[in-house]
Amino acid sequence: MVKFIYYLCAVGYRGKPSMEKKSNPYVPIKIPKTLADEMDSLIGHFGYKTRAEIAKDGIRMVLRQFMNANPTCEGCGDPVE
Repeated sequence: MVKFIYYLCAVGYRGKPSMEKKSNPYVPIKIPKTLADEMDSLIGHFGYKTRAEIAKDGIRMVLRQFMNANPTCEGCGDPVE
């Protein structure tokens, strides 16, 4: 028990664990397993190393197409990089 108390002091325990979320520049998305399997077949081809790279590239393509088709769209945000 004493060791546990020393541990809590050493790591800075302040009562309840913090519920504050750290800033994370990413958000999770869910896709059907069949789509993930298709993405997996592209890994190692066309320069893709991960599903995330494929998803980001595909989303960027769709956003560019949408922005080009709707240049006056209000609230569409900044151009896609």
